[in-house]
Amino acid sequence: MHFPIHSTFAIVAFSLLLSACSESFTDSRDGQSYDVVKIGDFTWMAENLNFETAGSFCPEGDARNCKRLGRLYSWTEARSVCPDGWRLPTKGDFESLVAAQSPSHSRAGAALKSRDGW
Repeated sequence: MHFPIHSTFAIVAFSLLLSACSESFTDSRDGQSYDVVKIGDFTWMAENLNFETAGSFCPEGDARNCKRLGRLYSWTEARSVCPDGWRLPTKGDFESLVAAQSPSHSRAGAALKSRDGW
C-alpha cells in the first residue's frame, strides 16, 4: 500500500486493516467514537481518525469520505493530532503486531486485513 507523504498517518493507514471490534474509544475533543482492538500487548484503533484540523482533509476531497474513511493529515500534523493517551505506532510496534498475528510473518497480512469495506 502506498501513501503519499502528505497523507501519511500510520494510524489511518493501518487502521483500515482491522475488522470488527468489541470495544470502543470516545475522543473527548469532539465526541466521536472509534472501535479499538487489542492485538498482542497493544490496543489499536480499528478505524481511521476523523478529527478535523485546519490542515486535514477528506479522501478525494469529498466530505462523505471522512465519515467512512477518516481524515488525511500531513506527517507533521499526524504527529500531534492523536487523542490524549494515544500515539503513532513505531516500527517496533508494527513488528510486534505482525509477530502477534503470525510468528513466521508469512500470513500476517491475511490475518489483519479487513473482511469488508474494500
